[in-house]
Amino acid sequence: MEIGSIIVAFGPAAMYLLLIYDAPQLFIVFIASSFFFLVAQMFAGVVWVVVFPLRTVLAFQLVVRVAFVEASRFFYLKLYKFTEEGFTVKQTEAKLFPLQDVSSSIAAGLGFGAMDTVSLYGLILSHSTDPATLYSANCPQMSTFTLVAWLSLLFQMLHILLMILAKDAYRRASVPRAVCMLGLHLAATLLTLLAGRRNGCLALLPAEGFVVVLAGLMLAVIVRQKEYRSYMRGIGAFELLFGSVAEGRAAVPRMSATSI
Repeated sequence: MEIGSIIVAFGPAAMYLLLIYDAPQLFIVFIASSFFFLVAQMFAGVVWVVVFPLRTVLAFQLVVRVAFVEASRFFYLKLYKFTEEGFTVKQTEAKLFPLQDVSSSIAAGLGFGAMDTVSLYGLILSHSTDPATLYSANCPQMSTFTLVAWLSLLFQMLHILLMILAKDAYRRASVPRAVCMLGLHLAATLLTLLAGRRNGCLALLPAEGFVVVLAGLMLAVIVRQKEYRSYMRGIGAFELLFGSVAEGRAAVPRMSATSI
């Protein structure tokens, strides 16, 4: 029985939804971003069906998938910017539930990450509660459930970081930052090819972790720049990550709704 693997894979998204259950804006952001990720998956599937000669070329499929996911992230953020302006101007609830760069990006990034987890772990989910476990011939040292669960968790973390980076890059119209973000996602995705090699899983998780650390370092540099649009100073850790929830429960606006 691999209940622990299920908790590792789906636990972060479940816990976050419990925290934002009374913050409708963040919940809508989570659902909307999940929908955009599923649309990207659908288009990637169409390419797989149409481009018949390259069906067996896994690297090509992964590159196409990354391209559509990043395109969906771009269009999602464009739509988000449009709806954010209308919400801030027209809705009085914007004072009660102010959104922030960090909180809204975490919700959107986790929406992408949760759907990515469903696509990664969903195929073996029905077997993860069986009495026995499952091993791959290429990775006898680690069960498939454990490997995919930790891989899903790393991709959830990466999608959150990439969403914060993307919001900053597209707001500035910064091509270099957008390219770096795309490169990180592409590198992390292509690294999954290691799972198809003998004992490749031993290098896969550390390599994916390294990409996540790189994304985190890039984010740390960006958010410390003076021109970064986020009211982060003087905010507690809970409000920083779940600002709308904290504001909604306290019913006292502490920061501007235009902080996003």
